[in-house]
Order: sequence, then structure tokens, then C-alpha cells
Amino acid sequence: MERHSQGLVFWGALVLIILIMALRKYFTERERQRTLRVAIERGQPIDPDLLQKIVARPGPDRSPEGLQAGGFIVIGLGVGLAVMGYFFSLGDPTDHDARMPLLGVGMMMACLGGGMLVAARVAMRRKQDAGPPDAGM
Repeated sequence: MERHSQGLVFWGALVLIILIMALRKYFTERERQRTLRVAIERGQPIDPDLLQKIVARPGPDRSPEGLQAGGFIVIGLGVGLAVMGYFFSLGDPTDHDARMPLLGVGMMMACLGGGMLVAARVAMRRKQDAGPPDAGM
């Protein structure tokens, strides 16, 4: 029964984290809309730059440098999972329940991070080949 409760705690925490992130996004968007609504109701002129700043949603960093940083982070996560599987198996040498699955997941994460690094390198080369934006003038 102990393993069952550990699984419930893990999945419950995961659901709670996702729920908190969704609520944060909802309340942030609601506050943006409320700000615009109040300004319009008061009849205040809204500067286009300010309007763009309020309406614009920050997105993920899609630069090659951001992709490269993400690749290193994911590789580190994969290595950490593999090491965690090793340490879990130290308790009972005949019990390999944790080592092999965590090693597999760790390797999968490391491969994903490696793919991100390759994609970052390709994006950096394309960016360098395109040259500076003012080159055509």
C-alpha cells in the first residue's frame, strides 16, 4: 500500500502544479482585460504602444541561444534521472525496479537535449548565413 500512496502523492503534486500554472495564466489574462476595459470606460485615449504592450503576450524564447540553453538543461535532467536510478538501486542489489526505467527515461531526455542542441546549431548557422538585417541596404 505504501507504493500506491507514493504514486498518488507524485501524480497529485503534478496535477496541482499544472492547475496552479493554468490559474496563474487565467488571472493574468483577466487582469489585462480589466485594465483595458477600465481605460475604455473612462474614455481615456490609449497610446498604441501602450496598447501593444498590454495586449502582447510574452512567448517562449525561440532564439538559437534559448534553444541551446534548453538543450543543456534537458541533457542535465536526463543525466540526473539516470544517476537517480542508480542510487535507488543501491538499497537492494537484486531490486532493479527503479534503475532500468529511470536509466531509459534519462537516456531519452539526454537524446532530446542533444536534438535541441543540434537544432540550435542549425538555427545559429542559418542566422549567420542570413547576415545582418541591414546588409541589403
